[in-house]
Amino acid sequence: MEMDLESQINDCKYGDALITCSGKLPCKYVIHCVCPTFNHKYISASENALNSCYRTAFNLLNENSLSTIAFSCIHSDSKFPVFNGANIALRTIRRFLEKPYSKSVERVIICVGNITELDIYQKMMPVYFPRTTEEEMYSQQNIPNNCGDENGESTDFDRKIKDLPDFMIKSMEEEERLENEQYTLYGGDLKSSKQSFCEKKEDPDRRRINSLLAKTDKELERDIKKDLYKVYIERSKQLDFIDEVQMNFINQSQDTSGNPVVVIFGENIHTKNADMTKVFLYCIKILQQCSVTGKQFSIVYFHSNVSGGQQSPDFKWFRKVLEFIDSQYLHQIKELICVHPSFAFKAMISLLKTFTKLNVLNHLKYHENLSSINSYISRSSLPKSIFSHEFKSNNINDFSFETNDEYL
Repeated sequence: MEMDLESQINDCKYGDALITCSGKLPCKYVIHCVCPTFNHKYISASENALNSCYRTAFNLLNENSLSTIAFSCIHSDSKFPVFNGANIALRTIRRFLEKPYSKSVERVIICVGNITELDIYQKMMPVYFPRTTEEEMYSQQNIPNNCGDENGESTDFDRKIKDLPDFMIKSMEEEERLENEQYTLYGGDLKSSKQSFCEKKEDPDRRRINSLLAKTDKELERDIKKDLYKVYIERSKQLDFIDEVQMNFINQSQDTSGNPVVVIFGENIHTKNADMTKVFLYCIKILQQCSVTGKQFSIVYFHSNVSGGQQSPDFKWFRKVLEFIDSQYLHQIKELICVHPSFAFKAMISLLKTFTKLNVLNHLKYHENLSSINSYISRSSLPKSIFSHEFKSNNINDFSFETNDEYL
């Protein structure tokens, strides 16, 4: 395979796919592609580049008269939100299989790399590939508003070139002529109604200073925080979070309604060995990935096995996180849940409610056991330590349970 790559392939751009021999792998060919990097400013371009990877791979499948293809998750978590990537992958596969030239394809296999990806794909597969009447009803309720065009590409109506009839063009030209010209009071020559560019204007620096002086201290503080949060978001896109990913303290999932869920495990955040600034920025990155979906999302925080020592996050860090959530995502927060809260944690939240005006705390709910959050998170994605705390805190010696996850 390495010799094939060196001899035939010079470059592989975003959205392209290249095919080589498989070497000693148990398959005939290997298709290579490059995962695009998600950009919040160019969402359509990022999504269409990922869509192109899947479509080009299918084209190579047909060109080489193959009948089976297995996809790994091209959308890597470090470059592309898992939820968005899974949506694009499934709708592109569905659009391709609707084409008449896809009849030669016998199997399309999706290989996931972790529990989070498995959970998301299992809950989204019935949306695009319903097999029963119940799944078809589930699909009708959860299908995204924008499923792309006939190839699964994202379309933006505002960016399309619009062809107007001749009579509309002439009418617009006449309105523009009448707007730009008018008669004087005494029937004299025509004069322009447009403001002259030579007219004297206020100094922009002076205008900015006057606008700042007109604001109150609270308004200035709010503007400063707003600018600071923009800096945080930009830094979260640029940094490499290898150490924070290995901590496994935060991940994404979906509830039974198909809405995103951010799950945080407090016991995995050790302030002694971690850079808490990067931990905070990694939280922002995950929250941004849920926010760009446009859906409401929930946050589930597990305070299980968190000691009150120096290794756990302090009051200032929690306040910083909650202030950011309150400022940026309040309108998208569906539920804010704390599981297994301690007395110290409840006391800290009471202080925050007393001395701050964080509206996000009005969404906060406490849950003492796991049975009350079945609709928010799959139990298969929880670590064993969470169950150990559950059994210990509720004095459970002989236990057994059945999962209520509909799409587990």
